Amino acid sequence: MPSSETGTKEINELLRRLNDKSNPGIGLSPSSYQPIRDLLEGVANGVKYFAPLGWAYFGKWPVAGTNAALKALVAGAETAEVDEILTRAWNDDLSEWYRWSLPALRRAGNHSPRLRQILWRRAELIEKAIEHHLKGAYEASIPILYAQAEGLAYDATGKPFFTKSSRHYVAAIDDTTLAGLDGNLEVARVLFSDDVSETQDKGSLSRHGILHGRELAYDTEVVSTKALVLVLSLAEHWEQLLAKVPGFED
Repeated sequence: MPSSETGTKEINELLRRLNDKSNPGIGLSPSSYQPIRDLLEGVANGVKYFAPLGWAYFGKWPVAGTNAALKALVAGAETAEVDEILTRAWNDDLSEWYRWSLPALRRAGNHSPRLRQILWRRAELIEKAIEHHLKGAYEASIPILYAQAEGLAYDATGKPFFTKSSRHYVAAIDDTTLAGLDGNLEVARVLFSDDVSETQDKGSLSRHGILHGRELAYDTEVVSTKALVLVLSLAEHWEQLLAKVPGFED
């Protein structure tokens, strides 16, 4: 596997506790440990090895597909093969992921009529992007998804998401969501925020390259799927913050 120093400290701590025979437990019977251990290890490894490829995890994710991609990686699969496995996994049950995520995004604005209006409109635009995605119109889905990701960043933090300067963004880390795990969004951000100084056709995730016409081979199912997963992950991470963001209180 490729080396990675990205952290999933919370999950690793739970794994340590589950493996510690002297530990009195965490409120679970011993028979429950192995399935939880397997699930946590899958999440930890998925974030560790796939966030650097632009896959941002959140509370709903394709467990079987992630495990298949991890097995392929162990067997020496190249990035393109891993991306294809994960793309198929996400798209095979796509409706499950966004039908679970978008209602939560809409609810985040319930405390403020103005924010509710904004978030419902964002959700509508994300749904339009999904319609384009399902039709294979990736050249249309990706710009919409990037725009809504950046808009959510400004709504929640007043700063952009697509930037490499730590002075100009709020770290996408929290201790209550899978999306906010250290090593998830913060690692994926790097690829999405890459600069493209010359016109190319490499199929990069760079928002700068795509929206400024410097990346000509962006219109693929892989890039569109990663963009959609990013938006849904950001929505989960920022849901609680949006519910408290200054300036939208009644």
